[in-house]
Amino acid sequence: MGTCKITFRWSKEAEAAFQRWKECMEILPTFTVPDHSEALFLHLATPSGGISATLLAKRRGIYIPVYFAKRTLQEIERAYTRTERLILARANAARCLRKYSRNIPYEYSRISQ
Repeated sequence: MGTCKITFRWSKEAEAAFQRWKECMEILPTFTVPDHSEALFLHLATPSGGISATLLAKRRGIYIPVYFAKRTLQEIERAYTRTERLILARANAARCLRKYSRNIPYEYSRISQ
C-alpha cells in the first residue's frame, strides 16, 4: 500500500470560510443540558391546532433549547380562547418540565400565537 504524498494547503479564503463554519457549528441550536446557575426562559406557542413549550437557556447572547414539549389539541380544546390555550400550554409545560422547575428558576420569555 502506498501513502499519499500530496500536501494540501488552504487558501486564505478557504481558511476563513472554515473558521466561520466552525463558529456556526458551535452555536447551532441543539438541545443542551442546563447549567444550574443560569436562568431559563419558557417560550409558549398556541397555534390553532396545538400547544407547545420550549425551555431555553441564554448563552453568549443566543437562546439554546433545553427541552421541547408539544401536544395536539383535542376537538373541544380547539374552541378555547387564546388565553385558555396559553393556560393549557403552561399547565402542560409544568407537567412536562417538572424536573427542570424544581431547582432551576426560569422566566417566561415571550408568548406567540
